[in-house]
Amino acid sequence: RNHPQEMLNGSVSQGRVGGVQLYSKGKLSYNGLVAQRFSPQGRREFQNPLGGDPMSVLPIRVVPDPVLRAKAKKVRAFDASLHQLIHDMLETMRRANGVGLAANQVGVLRRVIVLEIPSEEEEGQSTVYTLVNPEIVSKSGERVVTEGCLSIPGYRGELTRSMTIEVRAK
Repeated sequence: RNHPQEMLNGSVSQGRVGGVQLYSKGKLSYNGLVAQRFSPQGRREFQNPLGGDPMSVLPIRVVPDPVLRAKAKKVRAFDASLHQLIHDMLETMRRANGVGLAANQVGVLRRVIVLEIPSEEEEGQSTVYTLVNPEIVSKSGERVVTEGCLSIPGYRGELTRSMTIEVRAK
């Protein structure tokens, strides 16, 4: 798959945060979405060509940022700010061509994870999972997989993972 930065048109700076290219100036377009501005919260907002709320892309933290090793806090308030964070995390993950993103990867020390798993049966279909305060209840089996991480751009490595896990989350 093409990376988002490879599909951008316009002036682009040299910097990169995770899989998302940093922009310097000029009008930029990504799959029909035009970059509008940075919001005060550090979100990059895009005008939705279909109307509705702007979509936001958060800066992805990269190694060795200490927030990636910090312990995330339990989410206690299930309010509009949590829903906005989840929405922005999904948009950030999709623009970076990722399949999973934890809140600490966008600088938020809360126990929130978003995943989008492509369907093995239907081309172009996927299932989105949002896990708030996740806890692994059980795991079984082992397998070796090749993975990448949005916080370590350009690197892929082999890891031993469980075959199945059971997770409890809100």
